[in-house]
Amino acid sequence: FDTEWLATFQRGVAQRPVATLQLASAHVAIVFHLSRLGGVPQPLAALLGRSDILKVGVGAEGDARKLERDWRKCSFSVAGLSLEAAEAASSGMHREEASGGLRVLGVLELNEVVQSVLAGATPLARSKSSLADLCLDWLGHSLDKTHEIRCGNWEAVPLSEAQLRYAATDAYAGVRILAALHARSPGTVAKMAVAAAEGRPLIPEGPQARKRPARDSETFLAAPSVADLPPAKRTVYRLFFENGLTLESIAELRGIQVATAMNYLVDAIAAGYAYDLGAFGVPEADCEAITAAFQAAGPSERRVTATKEALPEHISYASVRLVAVHLERQAAEAVATGQWGSDAGAKDSTGS
Repeated sequence: FDTEWLATFQRGVAQRPVATLQLASAHVAIVFHLSRLGGVPQPLAALLGRSDILKVGVGAEGDARKLERDWRKCSFSVAGLSLEAAEAASSGMHREEASGGLRVLGVLELNEVVQSVLAGATPLARSKSSLADLCLDWLGHSLDKTHEIRCGNWEAVPLSEAQLRYAATDAYAGVRILAALHARSPGTVAKMAVAAAEGRPLIPEGPQARKRPARDSETFLAAPSVADLPPAKRTVYRLFFENGLTLESIAELRGIQVATAMNYLVDAIAAGYAYDLGAFGVPEADCEAITAAFQAAGPSERRVTATKEALPEHISYASVRLVAVHLERQAAEAVATGQWGSDAGAKDSTGS
């Protein structure tokens, strides 16, 4: 599973939509020229939405989410589709919004599989590798990554033979690497495949997977509208709230700093995800002090950095930001439910 699009290198210029989608099996690789079709054919959309058919690749989660964003409302029927009809579709005709929008399920990140397979031998190997590196490491073959092709015009009609070969090979390499990983550790790969099919992160095992102590605290439901998160942040969120791992454990397992893991979680709360404030272990007295500091500050001074400077030194910046986002969520909920003003002091919004 892989995608390509026309890269833009100008600041402030939005990325172009996905131009090609490549899918491969052990025997065949197919390149779908979505920018020419003007959408995702319904049979292809149905295949992408099947969680039991794995979509494996490097950066696969990011590719899947971009594909969903770019072509969510552009699925169309291909019954009797001719070249002329395809060209018409690319100009906006014959488009038919898929029920619920395009979804890409059953996504499996190759780097995650590599890290799990190698965990017993190299527990600290957490760096991400490119597809070319993995191809060399696991298959003993180099992968053509010519800059002119990689950063070329993927919306060109027709695509060149070199582009088609490049795109198809990337997808096929992912399949071959997964097969090599399965040969090395079939049990690990099978567990990860099941987790991907079920749409959940694989629950880590071993001494690094440390659980948080249970706490009796209030859970805040997800907001009516939840913004999308990058794959790395979504995984940290699920490991923390769904699997109950400590921040320190997640940081070790993901190869990031504890502060980074904390910021990812706060970003998830800001995006509208459900959360349990008590799970962070911030003392109640500190939460009250941070809330009081925000309430005491004028609107123009209600910023995380300024508030942190006015608080005792032991209260961390991350704790201040956490409470700030929590107050913003409370304020938004109060406005949505018409309760603003009945408890405005506790629900006052803050800036960051």
